[in-house]
Amino acid sequence: MRALLLALLLLVCIQVLASERIQVSEELELMELANHTYRYSDTTTTLTINQSVSLPDHKWNKINVNGFTPHAEWSRVSFENNTEKGFKKVLYLNNLFTYEADFYFVVNGQLQPDYTATGLSRPKDSKLYLDPMYPIEVDFPPNSKVDVYLRAYNPMSTTNTPLFLMSFDEAMKLKNKRISISFMWAGILILSLLLSLFLYINIRQEIFLNYVFLGIGTFMFCSANLGAMLIFVDSDPKQFSLDYLQIGAVLVLNFMPRFLNGIVPISTISLIAWRGVKIVGYIGGAIATLYLLPFFKYNFDYTAITANILTLLTAANFLYLLVVLLIAALRKKERALILFIVYLVYLGVAFGAVL
Repeated sequence: MRALLLALLLLVCIQVLASERIQVSEELELMELANHTYRYSDTTTTLTINQSVSLPDHKWNKINVNGFTPHAEWSRVSFENNTEKGFKKVLYLNNLFTYEADFYFVVNGQLQPDYTATGLSRPKDSKLYLDPMYPIEVDFPPNSKVDVYLRAYNPMSTTNTPLFLMSFDEAMKLKNKRISISFMWAGILILSLLLSLFLYINIRQEIFLNYVFLGIGTFMFCSANLGAMLIFVDSDPKQFSLDYLQIGAVLVLNFMPRFLNGIVPISTISLIAWRGVKIVGYIGGAIATLYLLPFFKYNFDYTAITANILTLLTAANFLYLLVVLLIAALRKKERALILFIVYLVYLGVAFGAVL
């Protein structure tokens, strides 16, 4: 009897959670939907919207998929407009590398015939407005219940689906902020690159050449994560933007240690560790080079495994260099403390672009 009561209680809890609706009004400016999004993994990648709508509530859960997955992921967010006034909002998918993103709408229990098909592989006019991410329009009629279904398919990158609901004014603020940040850092990097190239041509010191390649890598890595490249192309069905990002990451992985070693001789602190850093850079370069070949690029297992390996190698490399610079600063080596602070700022900017 106790087991039966617990099972009934669990079933009631599941039904209550699955029927959760977000109360929305025209005054809403910005809302993160992570805690209100239910998900379902389509392991066959063949599920249709009609089948998705018909899924029982207990099939949906709030477990977010952050890693690589070879199949489609469905998300569902439920809204309710209790007011007598209809309005429109912007639904914003904040994952640049989503290959396919199909949005469907169920209003008062009726599946709407119109849907939005966007994503990296689709033309950029499929978006509500020009943006590296994926904004779409959602209509909330008076006294309505609106369910939004998202089918996301991304076999070559992570399939997380962070969603935000916002007003048009808030969406424009976000867009303008992203553009201003992108142009600011692009201007700083381009000026520093030109200056370093000028100095190398005239002085012929290797440190300036290392900085040129480091700057190019940083520019490619940050601009890829900010989506700057996608502004200039209509779509990216072959996912060249991922190749662009990989090349940038490998340049940073190889030339950051060389540039720092030119200022504070890291090799004099530990020759064995210095050689290890260089070997890590070569391994990263080999992984990224193979990734550029179609046989490896479109192989899910290779992509998932090597992406994680490259991430770990890069993190280990950056952490090691940080420790080495800290040791050099504690030993009061010339310029080490200033370089340690500058390196911290650099890491903050680079990883801030990713986040």
